[in-house]
Amino acid sequence: MVVQTVIHGYPPNTDNDTQLIRVRLLRGQKIGRRDLFGVCSPYCLVRLENSNGDVVDEVQVETKRKTRHPVWNSVFTFRVTRSCQLKLLVYDENRLRKDSLIGFVSRSMDDSRISTQAPNPEEYPLATSSTSSKGKSIGSLLLTFHFVPSSSDNSPADSTADLQQQQTTSHGMPQGWEEREDGNGRTVYINHALRTTQFTPPESIPDGNTDAITEQSVIEETRRRRDNYEHRSQVTDEPSDTAVVSNELTAIHFPLNL
Repeated sequence: MVVQTVIHGYPPNTDNDTQLIRVRLLRGQKIGRRDLFGVCSPYCLVRLENSNGDVVDEVQVETKRKTRHPVWNSVFTFRVTRSCQLKLLVYDENRLRKDSLIGFVSRSMDDSRISTQAPNPEEYPLATSSTSSKGKSIGSLLLTFHFVPSSSDNSPADSTADLQQQQTTSHGMPQGWEEREDGNGRTVYINHALRTTQFTPPESIPDGNTDAITEQSVIEETRRRRDNYEHRSQVTDEPSDTAVVSNELTAIHFPLNL
């Protein structure tokens, strides 16, 4: 199935001399504290402005609840002119009051350092116009910018390939893991395959071994469920339904036989 790339910014029939630029918004780091409990619920606006500061187009990225380390792993393609600038504005969502701007990152499209090769992620500190926050660290965004070569302007595969690669290799997080912050501000790591959490970062997975790790996770989950069934049958007077247990374990093992 072909995934159609959504191109934001100027329309393709504009009279301006345009190019495509790809923006990868990976994650936020130590986003400024805002609420009473010391965490915020950040979301991001990716905004394209012309040389006069007028908004050409913008995209809102989903809100991440109660965390100072939001992970977005999002890729956007904009049609721009060299006189434009891209702004990524981070807001704290507030259901009772107006959402407050935490900070922003701005990148001019005439920057000669933006190439046509996808670079490694770079940390961009958030800036602010508030005088009370000047000189204070309010966090940063992990981003990449690169122009799309003209020969692949209409290729839909690039942005989705970038995103899939980022989801498996970004920031050393293995596939199936997620990093979050709890209510006390501690960073926790969630293994969705095993439904476990831990405070230590997971080990990174070498390239090509993700299938093996996934299979191992399924095996461990099978053993966990088997032990639960055995424990349940020992602590209750009623015998366990062996047929149900067998069906459950067969269903778990089935993906391994494909």
